[in-house]
Amino acid sequence: RYILEGFDKVWVDAEDRAAAFYTNLAPGRYRFRLQAGLQGLAAPVEMTPLQIYLVPPFHRTLPFYVLVAAVLVMAVASVLRVRANNRRRQQQLLATERRRISQDIHDSLEQTFVAMRFQVDAARRALPAKEAAHEPLDRTMSLMNRAMKETRAAIWALRAEFPGKADLVTQVAVVAGEASQGQGMQVKVSSSGQPFAVPAEVQRQALQITREGLSNAIKHAQAEQVLVQISFTETAAVLKVQDNGQGFSVENSNSFPGHYGLSGMRERAAQIRSKLDIDSQTGRGTSITLTIPRPTKTQQKPV
Repeated sequence: RYILEGFDKVWVDAEDRAAAFYTNLAPGRYRFRLQAGLQGLAAPVEMTPLQIYLVPPFHRTLPFYVLVAAVLVMAVASVLRVRANNRRRQQQLLATERRRISQDIHDSLEQTFVAMRFQVDAARRALPAKEAAHEPLDRTMSLMNRAMKETRAAIWALRAEFPGKADLVTQVAVVAGEASQGQGMQVKVSSSGQPFAVPAEVQRQALQITREGLSNAIKHAQAEQVLVQISFTETAAVLKVQDNGQGFSVENSNSFPGHYGLSGMRERAAQIRSKLDIDSQTGRGTSITLTIPRPTKTQQKPV
């Protein structure tokens, strides 16, 4: 009789066979034991056990599994790197196009407004003091001044660059400083709480929402003062842009043809899974609040 330890559960009676056959043995270590004797004589004698080691194929070894895991990690890393490079390239192309558009506006539209203002001003000086045409010319001058102010605000919004890998508070402060330059509007920035890092895409969208809020305060609200507050709590970062401008009716904001700033801000907030609240009343200013959920530990490092 015989038994292959590691495979057989009990001894196998060989009867008159002089060979043992095994198929489908898994790789590993076995011990083959054999007992034999002559019928009617003393007890069977056990032969010296045979140690057997079946070498597994390479695709079932630990080095192969490690190699496959390494290849998968490298493949995932390559995909992420390609996506990051594509996103960076798209952002560079977008920034280049924005600069081109802003330069075109500066070289054509703004310069045209400047020339028109000079012509209107020359016409005013050429007319007698009590000429009735002074009143429409004054209104025209006021409209052109407003158009130039809005044009400069549009140029600023197009040319504004992202300040790199700085923290959110520093980035917002830079954006606020850019907004207040040459606009006759005072912008104050304050922060509270313990700052925490947020992903780069969240920072980018938050900055764009801040720029849009400041741009609206310049172009539409006719605000003299804007307060930008950033509050960090245990669960979220709250970014608030509040102006003392003329305000508007939030209920009717979707009925303004050609104005997509508010809807754009809402779409950006949805992209980063944040909450956007817009509170405004005619004659009482506007408050835009962006609530950014605190990222998990694996998300906090900017990418």
